[in-house]
Amino acid sequence: MFLTQTKNSVGIYGVRFFIRGKPWVVTIDDSFLYSKPGANYLPLLKFAQPNSANTAIWGPLLEKAWAKVKGSYNTADGGFVETGLRSLIGVPVFGYKVSDIPD
Repeated sequence: MFLTQTKNSVGIYGVRFFIRGKPWVVTIDDSFLYSKPGANYLPLLKFAQPNSANTAIWGPLLEKAWAKVKGSYNTADGGFVETGLRSLIGVPVFGYKVSDIPD
């Protein structure tokens, strides 16, 4: 899904999703707005935070790309797991309820 595998000098990444069965490439940068502990402002990233050395940033990159697809971080928050999986892997995904499984 990450088309740019290594950190490049300009900090631009390509991320591929599958929307309505077709590949979409989203281009994002590696700038993140988040608050540090004790700061007086709220974090803009909902879940993912880079580690202290900024070496593990795949989570925030993925979250930022998905927020770009959905229009904002707020609209990207929530939904069905099946939708996210289908967008990541590009194949049909089905969900089942435990109550639907016969004894």
